[in-house]
Amino acid sequence: MTMRLRDMLRAIREYPAVLAELRRTQQALARSEQTCVALRDEAGERANHERFLTHQLAAVQTALVEFC
Repeated sequence: MTMRLRDMLRAIREYPAVLAELRRTQQALARSEQTCVALRDEAGERANHERFLTHQLAAVQTALVEFC
């Protein structure tokens, strides 16, 4: 299927707007990816902290059992 001249001219006219939208979309995607990485890192840090607190709690419970 070949493009008609009218379709080609419309594509040429719309190109700057489409290109600008593509760039905005790419920037939004990059920001979303950065947010995703930051949230993943934060979740990992919280999981590590939770494990630390769980071990501390177990140690305190053991000490209390031995003391009482």
